[in-house]
Amino acid sequence: MKAVGRYFLLASVFIASFLLAVYFEFDFRVLVLRCCLLLTNHDIHFVGKNFLFFPTGDFQLYFSIFSTLIAFGLIKSKGQKWLLKIGMILILLFLTLVSSCWIYAAGKVAECTACQNGQRTIRYNEVPYNIIFLVSLLVPLMAFIIFDILTRRKVVPERIERPHDQH
Repeated sequence: MKAVGRYFLLASVFIASFLLAVYFEFDFRVLVLRCCLLLTNHDIHFVGKNFLFFPTGDFQLYFSIFSTLIAFGLIKSKGQKWLLKIGMILILLFLTLVSSCWIYAAGKVAECTACQNGQRTIRYNEVPYNIIFLVSLLVPLMAFIIFDILTRRKVVPERIERPHDQH
């Protein structure tokens, strides 16, 4: 692929992922809240109003950079390894998201000393959505980069020749 075509594709991926992130940010927030509830057996109670007037710029920026870096790495991929890489990214993204929600929610329940009926009350705006999202993107991105480096490197074992014994 020519360089101009690559740059146009990467710019298109950045813009498209930015717009997609604007559309799905509220859904991500709901997903985080549901994970926190399910992973703590409903020991967390959310209060206040769960609304999002304007999308946060961090969420869109993180997702756009993530998507552009993944697209750049996939452009360089040859063969069907790109399908394996996408599968790995999606699985790690989901596992990291669930793990991050569990760590946050379990920590909030554990630090509660004066909980009523064993339930922790948290305001909707106290949940660190952007941090959870950033961690959920960084782990698969790091794994993608490491996997990409390892699959590109053609390691040829060096042959050590032993001198023949001369008797």
